[in-house]
Amino acid sequence: MKLSNPDGVNQQWKHPEELRVPAFRMIENIYYVGNLNVSSHLIAGRAGHVLIDTGFATTVPLLAQSIRQLGFKERDVRLILITHGHVDHAGGARRMAKITGAPVAVHRRDLRTVETGSELTCAYYIYGIEDSEPFKVDRVLEGGETLRVGNIVVKVHHTPGHTPGVCSYEIPLQHEGRKLTACIFGGPGQWTFKQENRGQGYDGDVEEYSRSLDALERIKVDIPLGAHPNQTRTFQKYEMLRSNPAGPNPFIDPDHWPAYIGKLRASLASLKGQ
Repeated sequence: MKLSNPDGVNQQWKHPEELRVPAFRMIENIYYVGNLNVSSHLIAGRAGHVLIDTGFATTVPLLAQSIRQLGFKERDVRLILITHGHVDHAGGARRMAKITGAPVAVHRRDLRTVETGSELTCAYYIYGIEDSEPFKVDRVLEGGETLRVGNIVVKVHHTPGHTPGVCSYEIPLQHEGRKLTACIFGGPGQWTFKQENRGQGYDGDVEEYSRSLDALERIKVDIPLGAHPNQTRTFQKYEMLRSNPAGPNPFIDPDHWPAYIGKLRASLASLKGQ
């Protein structure tokens, strides 16, 4: 049975060319290869690369072109990490796995939603996408793992709330002789807590989300990465970098992380009060 689709859903995914943006280096071996709406990050390494999130199925050609535009080869991607099981982040996983030959890693609690697919996987009420492309998960994450691909190290944090299986990824790196930490909060969205969405079956959990904020707040993050580019002012920082390439790298923004966590806490408190 087709569920009712509210007016005003975001259907940019139907017109992928409208979502095209240039790929670019953010800092050291971290590159932005996502689209206008949804982030994908490439962590480049000597023995192969790690890709975080794949965007929509329809935007996979843009993602593959972005990787090539930077001078890399898709077949050199050795691991695909998914932040959570909604279609805007995992929708292109099956196609990217086929293109790259890389295994796909998802948290155990989001396995069902990506391996079987549903209207909820599709975020049907947000994007109006009626069908997902289920895919086989090659590596099941639990949280607490440290993953290694050559010289790339990624620490996995299970940060549920937005979905049960949200993972956030912490990446240490060296920049100009300094040890820095990049991190992406894999699921900051709070729309899954709203009653109208919970009534449609989204299993967002406010209490789990609150505990996830506690855990993320304890990480000292120098380079915040966004699951969506607007969450960390990705494109504004890119323009700053372009206009002053010899200046300080604007992606080094240690004040952003605690401020962002604080903003999410405040909006969560407001939501609880409704």
